[in-house]
Amino acid sequence: MKMNSPFSIFVIAAVMLTGGGFGWLTGLAYYSDYWAVGMVAGLISGYPLAKFYLGHLTKKSQSDGDKFYIWLSGTCNAVLCGLICTAIVHGVMIAMIIMVSEKTLFQHTEGFWPLFVAVGMMFGTGAGLVVGGICTSIYVAIAKDPIREAA
Repeated sequence: MKMNSPFSIFVIAAVMLTGGGFGWLTGLAYYSDYWAVGMVAGLISGYPLAKFYLGHLTKKSQSDGDKFYIWLSGTCNAVLCGLICTAIVHGVMIAMIIMVSEKTLFQHTEGFWPLFVAVGMMFGTGAGLVVGGICTSIYVAIAKDPIREAA
């Protein structure tokens, strides 16, 4: 699949916007003055993860023609990408608080930062599941069936 195809552009935009949106929320939860840091971390980490996801879809569709397997594999990969993006955003925000804030991380988040990370990971999993499920469903719907073309 070419990375400049309309589907690839749609996936990259969807993943980056989802990462940026949830990164913005994470930034607000950790340190409201630096919400943009979380948003930028989500946007930037979304791009390589979207390319990884698209490469995985291409590889799976070339090796196996079963659309359900392609959908399941692509959606699971998207969940993993959501977890990775969430871990990056939380890591950036925690590192930024440690370096910039005069308070400790526990004082700044009132001791709730482990809860922020746990809830964030759940949101990242859910975001990967929803966005990945939708994008993979679109891919499976528009993908050419090599078995039908050969006949």
